[in-house]
Formats: sequence, C-alpha cells, structure tokens
Amino acid sequence: MELLYISLFMLLGFFGMFFLYAPIADKYTRTLEIKPYHAASFSIFFIYAIGAIGGYFIVPQNDFINDIGIQNVVVPLFLACTVYFAQTTLNTLPANIITTLCVAGCVVLHPLTPESVPFNTNIWLFKIALTIFFSVFCCYYHAINAVVHTTVIPSIAMMIGLSILGVLGAAPVYLAICAALLIGILSSYLITNANEVKIGLSRADCSVIAFLISNLFILDSGEISFPSCVVFTVIFWTELLRAAWKRVFITKSGLLEENSHYYKAANNVPLPILSKNIAKVCGVCLFLGWFQLFSINQYSLIIVSFLIIFWLNGSVDNIYSTGKQSIHDINKEFFNNIKQSINEAKDNINKITEKKDK
Repeated sequence: MELLYISLFMLLGFFGMFFLYAPIADKYTRTLEIKPYHAASFSIFFIYAIGAIGGYFIVPQNDFINDIGIQNVVVPLFLACTVYFAQTTLNTLPANIITTLCVAGCVVLHPLTPESVPFNTNIWLFKIALTIFFSVFCCYYHAINAVVHTTVIPSIAMMIGLSILGVLGAAPVYLAICAALLIGILSSYLITNANEVKIGLSRADCSVIAFLISNLFILDSGEISFPSCVVFTVIFWTELLRAAWKRVFITKSGLLEENSHYYKAANNVPLPILSKNIAKVCGVCLFLGWFQLFSINQYSLIIVSFLIIFWLNGSVDNIYSTGKQSIHDINKEFFNNIKQSINEAKDNINKITEKKDK
C-alpha cells in the first residue's frame, strides 16, 4: 500500500507540474511576453499544497511516534509563502531573519517529546540546534544553484531518500508521500529545463524548495530515521562550506554560488555529464543515509558521510581536468594511489622485518 501511495503522489506531482508550469515556460521562451518571476515557485508550491493537504486526509496518520495534526500541514504552507516573499522583497539580512523565524515556527509546532529526541540531548537544545541547522539550509540553499540541475538533482535525491525510508518502515508514510510529491514536481521541472533553462531558480525559489524539504525533515526529527535525513543533506553542507571558504578567504568577491565547485563545473562541463556526475554523488549520499539505519550510533556515520561527500563534491569540478575523466575515473585513480601507497608501505615493512631476522 505504501508503494501505491508513493507512486500515485509522485505521478500527481509530475503531471500537475508539467501541465501547469510547462506552458508558461514554453510561452516565455517563444515570445518573452510574460514576466515569469514567480512561475517556478508558484507552480511548485501550488501543486505541493494540494497534494500535501489532500494526502493528510487520504493516508492514515497512525505511524508517527509523535502524532501530527492538520496544523503541521497547513501552517508550514503559509510560512513557506512568507519565506518566499521575504526573500523576494527584502534585503538579505531581514529576509534571513524572517526565514529563521519561519523555520523556528515549524520546529515549535512539531510535537516532539523528550523520549523521542535523537542524539540523547535535551529537547530544547535539540530544538534550538534544529532551528539553526535548517535556517542555514533554507537561507543558503542557493549556494548550490549554479544551474537548475545542481539544485534540483540534490533536492530530488533527498526526497528519494525519505521516500525509501517510508517504504522500509523507518519513516511515516505521510512524509514519504509528501517526499514523492516533491520528487514528481521537481522531476517535471527538471525535464522541462533539461536541455535549455527556460525559467531558472531565483534565490527565493531555492529558499522555498529548501523550506518544504526542511519541514518534512523536521517532522521526521522525532522518528528513528532522522539521522539518515541529516546524512541526505550532507551534499549541501559540503558545498556550502567550500563556497563560503573560497568566498571569504580566496576570491573575496562574487556571489556565494559563484564560488562553488558546481559553478565552475557548470561553465566547463556539458549539462548531461554534469547532471550524471552530481547524480552519482547523490547516490553515494543516499546509500550512506540508508546505511545509517543500521549504524551502531546516531552520529558516527554522519561524520564519515561528510568526509566522503566532501571528497566527491570536490571531484565534480575536476571532471575535465585530466583527459575528460568522470568522477568514477578520478575516484578510481585516487583509490588506486592509496592502494599503491599501502602496498609500498607493506614492502618497506617486510624489508625491515627481513633485515631484523638476518
């Protein structure tokens, strides 16, 4: 039954977005008669709102550790609108403050109990950490927005991760169908802009997508699978840290997204190859997130995942650096070098042992 719900809502998102957004994008591309500044966010939000509210009444709500009410569905939708208009109309600082308050609203609204708080921490400390974590996620999600593909593919991957957690019984089914809804919506958007970006994503668009994702992860924060959700976001955090470091200490100029590895790769690599390699990095991130369910604790694999994805993200902008290698080739060469170093170390140890024996 879970698979049926997930499939239906994914199709709803896909075809709803296709019939609503695609005509607007095509008309703008052909005639330039309209100003589609709000087209992406409006289409994504409208289809998601219908599906999320409808899904609440269709799908049973009996598998949450902390039961949610209709307010956990409707209020975040109003807050998402607030985030969008704040990021669209205000300067960066006040817009980010309002976004943080909206994230805090979602956190406070979620009925967490001390018994269900992950990482064995105080409930209020956890809520503060949760607010900071997802506020930064929403305010700076545009850091990976080099082109549509670099933002949408990781977003789809995160939602695939949550959907599979629902299938495995590690996350509530309602969250899984909302994630499937976003998968369908964003997949349709990506296909429409696959070969030519007709209507791209603004900073406000990125914040809305991040806010919708954040709300689902916040609702999952009292479930057993929340550490896996944290792992799913690692691809964003590694790229944000790289971009911020380069912006502050190296280039000291340009927008945050212009200092990301994805931005450099987008200028040097054809979109199909770039998309394929980003999808591979996302696949590794998903595997690590699902494996987190079987980890001995709730945080060790998060650290390991960060290191692995940090390396893989750094490989994206080097795809063409040595003979047009793919990420697979670069990583294969990297691990071969490690293996060779280990073998050389073993040979040296054996030689020293033989000399001692003599």
